[in-house]
Amino acid sequence: MKMDEQELEDAVARRYLWEYKLDNPRYGRAAFAKVRRGAGREPGTVPEMWKFHLHLEGDQTDWRTNAEHHALVLFGFHQQSSSTKVHRKGASLGSAIWQLRDRFSSDAVDARFFRAVTAEDLNELALHLRGLVTQLRSLDPVPAIDYSALVEDLTRWQNPAQIDRIRRKWGSQYHRAGVESETSRGDSSSKEGAGDSGVSA
Repeated sequence: MKMDEQELEDAVARRYLWEYKLDNPRYGRAAFAKVRRGAGREPGTVPEMWKFHLHLEGDQTDWRTNAEHHALVLFGFHQQSSSTKVHRKGASLGSAIWQLRDRFSSDAVDARFFRAVTAEDLNELALHLRGLVTQLRSLDPVPAIDYSALVEDLTRWQNPAQIDRIRRKWGSQYHRAGVESETSRGDSSSKEGAGDSGVSA
């Protein structure tokens, strides 16, 4: 579907969907449903999504438009039915995915995340990420992701010169979350042990 200049100008949003409050009548559940319609569709071809873009170009090779499209779709699935916001500044993708290991098989989560990170094209990557963020909804509380940062990552991911850098970034986030989790558990065990040793017989 080809958009003329006026349609593009009218479509562009002032800020991202995830930056609005959940009780905003214009950007509530109906909006989340609209962006979910973009799943499996080419960026820029879903009229319901146009108004949620900050950057919208008709060129299929426009990295920013592609990144926004997929981030909006992911957010729509992630936020679906959640009573709390799933976007939080500074919340990393890798850290959020790591938390799935508390509910699902560690090997299964590792394998799914690794398939996402090593995807060969953006559609394959988006498919894997969509499955992962959908699983995040099963956790309580639902882990958040910085979706504005994800747009930047997905934009750079499309650049052959930067794709490995983004892969390393996500891998580092995932690994760091594991280290922090183990450290936290170790500290908790040490405190429990110290508490027990102080109890008189």
